[in-house]
Amino acid sequence: MAAYEAAKTEHAFKTFASDLKKGDVGSVIYMYGPEEYLIDWAAETLAKRYVSQAAGDTDLEKPDPDLVTMDEIISSCETFSMFSEKRLIWVKDYPPLWQDNAKGFTKEQLKALEEYLNEPNPGSILVFSTSKVKNDPRDRREKKTRLNKLLLEKARCYDFSPLDRPALRAFIEKRIRIAGLAIDRGTTDHIIELTGYYHKDTDYRLMNLSQDLDKIVNLSEGAVRKENAEQAILGDMETYIFDFLDYVSENRREDAFLLLHNILSSGNDVFSVLGLLTGHFELMTEIRELRDQGMDIPAMVREMGIHEFRVKKALKA
Repeated sequence: MAAYEAAKTEHAFKTFASDLKKGDVGSVIYMYGPEEYLIDWAAETLAKRYVSQAAGDTDLEKPDPDLVTMDEIISSCETFSMFSEKRLIWVKDYPPLWQDNAKGFTKEQLKALEEYLNEPNPGSILVFSTSKVKNDPRDRREKKTRLNKLLLEKARCYDFSPLDRPALRAFIEKRIRIAGLAIDRGTTDHIIELTGYYHKDTDYRLMNLSQDLDKIVNLSEGAVRKENAEQAILGDMETYIFDFLDYVSENRREDAFLLLHNILSSGNDVFSVLGLLTGHFELMTEIRELRDQGMDIPAMVREMGIHEFRVKKALKA
């Protein structure tokens, strides 16, 4: 099978959706990149498209990656379906994708797979997927295993990298509107900043965002507001402490005491509240020191590895 390169001008999820619509996805697919949410979406969409719901138990295989052998994978691929348009064998997080010395994986098995890739069964779709491999050409530290190299050469490849800002906005706004709520562009951008999705070395992905959006929907009525997002993403207590410090710094004593009374009367332990307050004052002190050193907000975010929202709130206080 000829090597396949996704269009450089669009994200892999768009390329995949277009290929699937045309019925042109190939017989062997390699999905990789940090966005596991999109990888799972793509594999599950394949199953819905090609595997009969009545034959899901036989025509959709998800072998245990730590136990399955390459011989078993190839044998499954060579079996024809009697009920579905195609059989789907989805091997997720197979250790040889990132470990050349993975247990039970030999050069002979790699050769057997290469032979299969040269003449795959058109009645089956074999999917290898993992979010543990990025294949980022800019990262010289990332080593490619023999299996990874083989799939990059022979399989239909989709790189599920992080979404750009317009696509991420669309993802958020679509989820919110499906839930029957309204949201404006400012609130959408506020959610993005709160999550730290674009922070360097972040582990926050669409899987995390999807869970936080569910929380935001549950906290909202009619329309999503910034305070709903803050409460869902940062947590109730941290949001309350931010508000408390705002009141104190603005000399709004009655509001500060009322909020503190509500926090404590809600069953929160006084020592936990003191711990959060202490942590925030430590944060404010550290940010003040970084500002005195001439750092701007983006540099502080990179240095401290926290949400830009927290830096801005601490600077204001």
